[in-house]
Amino acid sequence: MNRYAKLFPWLVLGLFSLWAVGKMMPKKETYRDFNLTQFGSIPVLDGGRLKPLDSVARTNMLFISGRSEFEDLEGNMQPAILWLLEVLAAGDANATPGCDYKVFRIDNEQLLGELGLEYRPGSYRYSWNELRKTADRFDKVFIAAQMKEEKKDRGEKVPEEVRDIFHGKVIELGRRLRAYERLSSRDNLTIVPKEQGSETWLTLADVDDLAGQPFAKEARAQASKELIADMQARGMDPNEMTPAVEAAVRRDLERRVKLRLRAIGTRERKSVSESAAAFGDILNDFKANKPTAFSEAIADYKADYVYPLNPTLRNTTKFEQEFNYAAPFYYAAFFYIFAGICSALSWLGWSEPFRRAGVNLALAALVLTAAGLLGRMYIMGRPLVFVTNLYSSALLIGAGAVGACLYLEKLFRNGVGLVVGTTIGAVTVKIAHHLSTDGNDTLGMLVAVLDTNFWLASHVTTVTLGYAATYIAGFLGVTYILWGLFFTTLTKEKHIAVGNMIYGITCFATMLSFVGTVLGGIWADQSWGRFWGWDPKENGAVLIVIWNSLILHARWAGMVKQRGMAVLAVVGIMVTTWSWFGTNQLGVGLHNYGFNKSLADGCKWTWILSMMVIAIGSIPLRYWRSFAETGEPRALVTTTLPVSVPVAGPTLPVTAAPAAPPAQGKKTGKKR
Repeated sequence: MNRYAKLFPWLVLGLFSLWAVGKMMPKKETYRDFNLTQFGSIPVLDGGRLKPLDSVARTNMLFISGRSEFEDLEGNMQPAILWLLEVLAAGDANATPGCDYKVFRIDNEQLLGELGLEYRPGSYRYSWNELRKTADRFDKVFIAAQMKEEKKDRGEKVPEEVRDIFHGKVIELGRRLRAYERLSSRDNLTIVPKEQGSETWLTLADVDDLAGQPFAKEARAQASKELIADMQARGMDPNEMTPAVEAAVRRDLERRVKLRLRAIGTRERKSVSESAAAFGDILNDFKANKPTAFSEAIADYKADYVYPLNPTLRNTTKFEQEFNYAAPFYYAAFFYIFAGICSALSWLGWSEPFRRAGVNLALAALVLTAAGLLGRMYIMGRPLVFVTNLYSSALLIGAGAVGACLYLEKLFRNGVGLVVGTTIGAVTVKIAHHLSTDGNDTLGMLVAVLDTNFWLASHVTTVTLGYAATYIAGFLGVTYILWGLFFTTLTKEKHIAVGNMIYGITCFATMLSFVGTVLGGIWADQSWGRFWGWDPKENGAVLIVIWNSLILHARWAGMVKQRGMAVLAVVGIMVTTWSWFGTNQLGVGLHNYGFNKSLADGCKWTWILSMMVIAIGSIPLRYWRSFAETGEPRALVTTTLPVSVPVAGPTLPVTAAPAAPPAQGKKTGKKR
């Protein structure tokens, strides 16, 4: 290999590393001289843990808009923290400019048609003011969707013509609107300590309620009168309401009461909570366009009311904010993608330089992912615990797959393992990103079943790596089938190598999934007093063990060879997807967490695509391009010498040659 070929892999790694480091460096975000980074570092109590406001802004923006930034009124992209600052400062969902930002993602044309909104392909985003004008139309479709959900919850049969996708999008938009209303009404964030040195935190709505308690009865009476009048004006009978309508009316009443109490609470807040008054000064300085006073108010608020609660809070919130800026998993996905591209290019020419470049990029992506997982451990205060929820399980599966495939690449040096590993890595990062857009904090409090450090570090990690190994075997099976069917380059050596890779990874998958399942049973015995309870999640885990064992026994018994193992390994993708995500969608069992309709759709499409690959993998080998009519790889077909054609003529009788006389001792041997 010449000098340029040796330098090429390191040049590629250097360029990508410089680009990633430049993007991941902490940055100071400003808007019209206001220090948004400083505001985003303010700690709040949300979801059971202390976190910076920057994390709250990103989580809610991802849920509402599907991304962590938005386009302002001038067409410039702005960070999510500016949007949250505008919402909190306004204190009203209908105040500008926050209500004019196009942040609500709606990509269903039927829903847009029902609301009378134009279809905006490419952006799919609409403002609060645009949606508020369609409130009457949305209420009708939302109530219908809720009634359908109530029927399903009661076990009633829903007509087939009911539009499941449409109603799902309606419920999804309703949740997004509700999240925005909760932020704007200030009853979502436990944002201020009750008093200096107090461990009790209040929402701004709590402060308003405390200040307005003497006026609560009068405020509720006035709000009720206004609500009844509005309902009658819209032709609704307050005495005849369905459960869904009644729930919506109740929420509207509470919103109206809080708006009335807030006006009173604003005047009386200082007498209730000095910390709330200090936080209010921050918002007032922003509304009054005083950047210097804004920064000073933030510094005073944190020094006087927040940091005295916990001396380490300053470091943890700052680290989490910088972790949000760095987004290591996002940039790891780029490394995975380009590592896979380099590995695929190695099959076309200049093989070794491209293969080594792919290995370097995959190693860099693995380092980024590992650094991100370690950062999550530090933020959550759980050392050696890689998996705390479905989000982190996706990242660990991707990292485990890449690590195992890098080892396969070291053994076989054919680029196959690297392409499979980087594909799994990129897909799992995409899944993790999707899981972060459901409105839940990816670093939030653990579900009760997971809240033990030892078992998180042993059972959950082991069984997750078992998932990763099973996926690797399955994707290798997909590679084998597509390669052999559509291309002519699956030679004898590669045919045997890929088969050995599937076999070796399946052995590890069986071991890891079996050990992880046993550890889970021991955990269950200590937690619930029984080793096994036929819970859906437990059944899914043991199903992986059984299926991997079936593949190995079929191979050992000679029932399947390379092609058969590949097809069975693809079935392993279906089994693992069901155990990982599918069991959570059932809504039953002790492991009932992580429900997500989009994940249910993802499971469905994974099964459909896997069955398609299984079907084409079952096509007779004589139709595979890499195989001859004999059903063997082209390199395995033996070449014979051409047989000469005999000349026509009389056939001569053939006499047998006389047999040689038997040897008679040493004397005869000497004569020969």
